[in-house]
Amino acid sequence: MPLVLLTRPRRQSDAFAAEIAADGWDALIWPVMEIVHLLPAPPDLSDADALIFTSARALEALLQHGPPPALPAYCVGPATADAARRAGFDEVIEGGGDAVRLLAVLKAAGLSRPAHVRGRDIAMDISAALRDTGADARDIVAYEARPAGPPGARVDAAMRAGRIDAVAFFSPRTAALFAKAAPYAWRPRLATIEAAAISAAAAAALAPVGFANISVAERPDGAAMRALLRRSAA
Repeated sequence: MPLVLLTRPRRQSDAFAAEIAADGWDALIWPVMEIVHLLPAPPDLSDADALIFTSARALEALLQHGPPPALPAYCVGPATADAARRAGFDEVIEGGGDAVRLLAVLKAAGLSRPAHVRGRDIAMDISAALRDTGADARDIVAYEARPAGPPGARVDAAMRAGRIDAVAFFSPRTAALFAKAAPYAWRPRLATIEAAAISAAAAAALAPVGFANISVAERPDGAAMRALLRRSAA
């Protein structure tokens, strides 16, 4: 049975490991980052006409303070949109799967005062781009992804022994943290295995690592990552 190393936070990795088990993959988990919520109280949304979410983590951070506000939720892709619907948002608009497509949807909507609920680190400044069009867009920094420490002994032993066949990355931030935190002694092994990246941006962050190959999912979602691993195992 092929073995993949999952690098996203523990809860999401556990869920994905259960899914890919049906495809014949075994999994080890090294959560290279931990999510820290930054909102001490509910933000003032009285002047907002829409909320923008570029990750489900931002949803979780906002909703720790109560039910969803009565505002439309513009979500980067299907996974975040599904999370918004489950959370109770009545109006959920999907943005096409990445920040560029989401920005096009937002511009077409003609919003006046949108609020982007996001993490501290972002790949694209959506609020700034909307302000350039005349919208009074603002940011609500709801969480931060922080390095979570070195790999555990089991993961380290498996990598050094050459038992890991692939490493999966679900965000550019995770990929960048892995590139910095992966033990130098892993480099000869990493040069023989494949990385599965959820986006071109995540793949670019892995360039310094020296993987044998970096494959990019057709869409930035879990189903496409699962399909990527199926092709890798074929």
